[in-house]
Amino acid sequence: MELHQGGTDIRCLNKHETAASLCFIGAERFIDGYSHIEEYLKLIRKYFGNIEILFKEGLRSQFFKLKQYVIDEKCIGLILSATISDCEYQINNYKTITNDTIKLTTKSIANRLLNEYFTEEEIMRECFNTPNFHIYYNQ
Repeated sequence: MELHQGGTDIRCLNKHETAASLCFIGAERFIDGYSHIEEYLKLIRKYFGNIEILFKEGLRSQFFKLKQYVIDEKCIGLILSATISDCEYQINNYKTITNDTIKLTTKSIANRLLNEYFTEEEIMRECFNTPNFHIYYNQ
């Protein structure tokens, strides 16, 4: 049986979330060879790509680690950009102890992280902490 993850509702970005995501999307114009999609994939694979680590440490542990990374590296805009991207990639299938399968995709991970592991206040704070945020927020 395949489970559809709760907490993965489609997110409609507000002004500060859009500005934070544009910091990463817009970087493609200024940094030769940069792709926010590739950067996001690399990040998500780091935390959810190794099925043995997922089984050993659990999904919640990986979400908490990813949250801390997002805060430390000031990259919530990268996560937000994944929620509005047309690209969706499957990262892994996670089997629960009840033998249910959770399909981990780029969008489901981003949405779950934002909806279940961050409060709205934390999201706003992290948006304002994003480098170059003021460039896109004040437009």
